[in-house]
Order: sequence, then C-alpha cells, then structure tokens
Amino acid sequence: MKNKSLMLLMVAAGCGLVAMIGVQQIMSTGETAPKTRILVARTEIDAGTQLDKTNVGFKEWPAEALPEGAIQTEEEFLERALKHRVGPGQPILLTELGNKGEYGMQIQVLSANFGHENR
Repeated sequence: MKNKSLMLLMVAAGCGLVAMIGVQQIMSTGETAPKTRILVARTEIDAGTQLDKTNVGFKEWPAEALPEGAIQTEEEFLERALKHRVGPGQPILLTELGNKGEYGMQIQVLSANFGHENR
C-alpha cells in the first residue's frame, strides 16, 4: 500500500507540473495591443511656447486609441508653438499648433482673432 500511495503522489505531482507549464506558456504568449509613438507634453506648456525636446517627448500609445491628428514625427512640431495651454502627459495634436515660426504673443493674438473674424 505504501508503494501505491507513493505512485499516486508522483502522478499527481507530474500532472500539476504539466498544468503549470501549460498555463505559463499561454500567459507568456498573450498578444498585446499594437502601439505607436505620439507626441505628449512633458510639463505644462503655455500658449505661444515653442515646442522642443525639453517640454515635449514621444510616448507609446495604443494604436486603437490614437487621437485624430496626433503628432508622430519630430518634423511635425519643429519651429512651432501651441495655440493654447496643455498639461503634462497630454497628447499634442496638429490642430493645436500655430504656423512655423510663430511664437509668444504673436500666436496668442492670431489664435484669438481667428475665432472672432466672422462676428
């Protein structure tokens, strides 16, 4: 009877080991959602502030939740400034940027006038 109990214990331990390995493989091969890089604010950025690598950076973002107009390359934001304030971690969109070379008060005045042209 002692040998029979030992044999059953070994079979149970073997089954448990096989189950553990199977679950581990399934969990390790789980597919992750595809991601892409988008531009986000590193700090709070005021309107008219020129964007550069000190105040913005690229962050991995789920592709299925990609905001429309998200900036994905450095060329899209170089020599440009924000039309309004953004907070840390906020994605920066092309529609939020002024024209190249417009900074400071110039972009704030242009943005403010743009909304009142048709009144």
